[in-house]
Amino acid sequence: MRRLTTAPRAVWLIVALHGALLATYTVSFASFRAPDEPQHTDLVRYVRAEGDYPAYDERQLGRPVFNALDIVRFDVPAVTSRDLPEADAPPRSERPSFGELGSDLETVPDESNQLPSHPPLHYFVAGAVTGAVSAIPGDLAFDQEVGVLRLLGALMVLPLPLLAWATARRLRAGWSTGLAAAAVPLAVPQLHHIGASVTNDNLLTLLVGIATLLVARVITGDRSWRTALLLGVVTGLALLTKAFALFLPIWIMMAFALAVRRGWSWRGSLPRIAISLGVAFVVGGWWWARNLLVFGQLQTGIKLLDPAPAGFDPDPLWWLGRYFTLMPLRFWGSFGWFDVSIPAAAAIVATAVVVVLVAVGIASADSGRRRTDLAMMLIPLLAIAAMVAIGAFQGYLRTSFDEGLQGRYLFPGIVGLAAVVAWGLRDKRWAPLAVLVGAAAMQVTAWLTIVDFYWGGADVSAEIGSLVAWAPWDPAVLVLGAVLLVVATVATTAELVKETRQLK
Repeated sequence: MRRLTTAPRAVWLIVALHGALLATYTVSFASFRAPDEPQHTDLVRYVRAEGDYPAYDERQLGRPVFNALDIVRFDVPAVTSRDLPEADAPPRSERPSFGELGSDLETVPDESNQLPSHPPLHYFVAGAVTGAVSAIPGDLAFDQEVGVLRLLGALMVLPLPLLAWATARRLRAGWSTGLAAAAVPLAVPQLHHIGASVTNDNLLTLLVGIATLLVARVITGDRSWRTALLLGVVTGLALLTKAFALFLPIWIMMAFALAVRRGWSWRGSLPRIAISLGVAFVVGGWWWARNLLVFGQLQTGIKLLDPAPAGFDPDPLWWLGRYFTLMPLRFWGSFGWFDVSIPAAAAIVATAVVVVLVAVGIASADSGRRRTDLAMMLIPLLAIAAMVAIGAFQGYLRTSFDEGLQGRYLFPGIVGLAAVVAWGLRDKRWAPLAVLVGAAAMQVTAWLTIVDFYWGGADVSAEIGSLVAWAPWDPAVLVLGAVLLVVATVATTAELVKETRQLK
């Protein structure tokens, strides 16, 4: 893992730019605008207050979060509550804390919180962090507490460019290819929206990203017990975060089997498989075994949508069209509760570029061994995409709705995807700058879309004024954040230009 600590300055600047973007996104939306953010916030507060975790069907939305919804004019979708005007923003000094809005133990009838169907790790981590923050004298306003939770999510996904760089380099990518891999996460506005939200997706994205680097090490010759042990710990933590981690044990076995095919003995591989899978079960796999024993099913859940009407005739081709239309759009930028999206043309072009670069990267690899390595890096994305498709199609058959088609579910595969996309630009010294320019175009398009939709005002400057008025932090903090974003952008661009010239 030494490669992480010896990353070049350009990578650290990309990480800084990534962090500045995440910080910007934490205030680009009013509280609760991210998917299921009220429910995630409520469950964090419940766990912090009670110190335990409710059964999957026992939690109703708490009164404090429910009462806060009206203050920010929350509605789903955000049609009646869009264009929040500056004049209507509650003064910061008058915004109540969650504690002033009610007791977390008082719940709202008929407002189910479905999230305890997920494992509990994220909620205990977030509860501990907000508990530590709450120990600081002075109550946080409700939107500031949401802001702290959003910043925690941002910290979780902050290392993604570093992990993408290290993974690409472990696969023997050249200098410019590694830098291009680091820059790929900058080009996904939805990643920054979700990364700057209150959600358990971010912890899973981080853990699978770490696992991706570890798998890359295994298939490129790392036979150490430490790597096997770390794979087990990271997999266990991921299994204790979300169901999409269930592919990881199979991926681990594939990695060690590939190592055997490349000359290692089963005698050396099997004990390491055993330690990885054994530790993974002890840390987090037990949750799923418990579900089978207690509930008779692997994944529990509350059915929030009504069953399909009588006479419903499923159309698999229609559903496939929705899957391949909505998943790319929602991967690149479909914000809030699917309130507004970036232009479809931008998502189509970005998807086409990624598909072409992946195909070129694999096809042009210098050996069958390298092609296999790259294919292995795509397993997280492909496995989760398949899991989403199976679950969403079952939901369609049950309800007649195209539920569950969430592009954010694919983000745990972003590290491996970034490495393969960058490989499609292999040996191109301008690759990092090209990715950065594409990222800038995507981010500017996305942010203008967000500001225009959610914030009131006759022009962009007035809309930004509304954003500042509703933000949880003082304007001086927001100005400082904007300055840091500009500085990070300029510094990263200058460093990549320097790197490009040196590679002539």
